[in-house]
Amino acid sequence: MSTGQLVILTFVIIFLFMFAVGNIEYSLPFFQRLKFDNVCNRYLAIIQAEGGLNTLNRNSLVLELEDRGFTNVNISAPTKVSWNSEAVLRVEADYTFKTTTGDIEKKENTRKVVYENKTRVMTLER
Repeated sequence: MSTGQLVILTFVIIFLFMFAVGNIEYSLPFFQRLKFDNVCNRYLAIIQAEGGLNTLNRNSLVLELEDRGFTNVNISAPTKVSWNSEAVLRVEADYTFKTTTGDIEKKENTRKVVYENKTRVMTLER
């Protein structure tokens, strides 16, 4: 192999490595969003089964999202809803992640994620 081919091969390998790292960094927020939606769906099921989101469940939701790296969690959910009524769960949070810029520096990005879904309450009053 000549010197010119080695230089080109080196640049190609560096480019492919940076491309792979960039794709991984930009896909992490997508996977965090899936986790966020899964957690919120679980608490929507609790609202459906129990007729609302009590303080203990609300605090548990905040802690679970903060453990996954979300900040500024804001929850809007009913505490008590009668049978066959519509209940809406809305959760807003910020997710901060780092990306590598073109000049090989790390930059922090923050994305606001919002979950809003509704369900029918399927529990009778106790």
